[in-house]
Amino acid sequence: MKILRTLKVVVQPGSRLSQRVLHAGFWMVAMRVAVRSLGIVRIIVLARLLTPTDFGLVGIALLVMGFLESFTEIGFDYALVQRKGNISSHLNTVWTVFFVQQLLLGGILIASGHWIAVFFSAPAAGPIVQVMGGIAAISGFKNIGLVYFRKELEFNKRFIFETVVVVADLAVAIPAALLLRNAWALVFGSLASNVIGVILSYFIHPYRPRPSFSIQRARELFSFGKWVFLTTTVVSLSQRADSLVIGKFIGASALGLYQIANRVSDEPLQEIKTTTASVAFPAYSKIQDNPPLLSQGFLSMVEFVAVIVFPFAIVILLLAPDFTRLVLGEQWMPAVAAMQVLGLAAAIKIIVATGGSLYMGMGHPRLNFYITLLRAVAILASIYPLTKIFGVTGAALSMLIAAVVTLPLFIWYPWTLLKIKVTQIGKALLPSAVISLGLGAGILVTKHVFSQVALGEFIIILCVVIVIYLSFAFLLWKLFKSGPVQILTSLIDSN
Repeated sequence: MKILRTLKVVVQPGSRLSQRVLHAGFWMVAMRVAVRSLGIVRIIVLARLLTPTDFGLVGIALLVMGFLESFTEIGFDYALVQRKGNISSHLNTVWTVFFVQQLLLGGILIASGHWIAVFFSAPAAGPIVQVMGGIAAISGFKNIGLVYFRKELEFNKRFIFETVVVVADLAVAIPAALLLRNAWALVFGSLASNVIGVILSYFIHPYRPRPSFSIQRARELFSFGKWVFLTTTVVSLSQRADSLVIGKFIGASALGLYQIANRVSDEPLQEIKTTTASVAFPAYSKIQDNPPLLSQGFLSMVEFVAVIVFPFAIVILLLAPDFTRLVLGEQWMPAVAAMQVLGLAAAIKIIVATGGSLYMGMGHPRLNFYITLLRAVAILASIYPLTKIFGVTGAALSMLIAAVVTLPLFIWYPWTLLKIKVTQIGKALLPSAVISLGLGAGILVTKHVFSQVALGEFIIILCVVIVIYLSFAFLLWKLFKSGPVQILTSLIDSN
């Protein structure tokens, strides 16, 4: 009966918040799995067809675009999600601001493409930057009505939107790579995904934005959004400092290596962050006046995220060399060490980020900013010397240091807000430690059995990883009533 009730909630959520969270969580996970799976296919195929330099040239354009976007992200969409009551009167103002921002961003990229190429000593990057500027301007037409999918936890509709956009990129980039064998294949894929995304946004949601601006509405949203703006700006500066230093001082080929390392080890874990934050933030917002529920929800979220990210980091640490050699190809082997370090850094960073949704939902976005600022200071202080000494691996070490220094705030803020003790957080992290140790031991023993890991042996090792993970998850549930199975069971029981 529990399974039938759960399946019913997945298809059609009820009115209770727990039912809507389960429904949203299922579709958000399904969306991210679909998007990430397609992304993995894209990376594997394109890594075989293109060179590190090709990825680096497009990486330069994305790097500059990300920097500029961070200075225009004023957090209005987050403010709409957090805001109580009807938000329809604010939508046209938000859409108008976003539209103007994207036009300005596109214009700056088009005008400065040549000088950006000169700065990075990569002449081929200039036209790519300019075309990416045009793509940024096109994205400004996207329907603001999509924000309702986040606010009302309607992730089944967002699943459709995100999946179609990624498929459009994949469907264009891979054939283009087969024909062109250069960086423009990645550009054309990005163009296709943005054009399809704009068109689909108007088919999938009935809201029709129109140019309109209200200073009063903008001020109301900016009181919350200013902290998102500051956080996003600092995040952008810190997260892109590594790519900036690599691209400027080592070159486009090294940047391509680093970005592939990042996509294999860091970005899959960022999907966990995106998935949980997308569900947790609106859920916390709806119970922001109920401290006991907030505490329970936060600790459950920490435990749930930890039993995913730390085992994944162990798998990356032990299997990255084999994965790179067998799947991506020998030309990507210099990225292995960075891949391993970035996996561990990402796991710690995402655990710290579980508090971000809590602070945002409770109306304290400034706490996110303080954590981000501390991380940025650590990165800016270490990125250049470590990169100069250790290359792309040094940049990854800088990310690891920055993740570790934020751990004290991850412990302190939940205590000040909700009196959550460090022992409670430790208890929530314990199942992930048990599973991670089991996985590590299992991988090492299995690799020791094989004298050489070829593709067949690698697949066997992956099967062993799955069996060990599921076994430990089941044992933790049966013996200690903890771990991923217990969390899922508790959520089902609440419905």
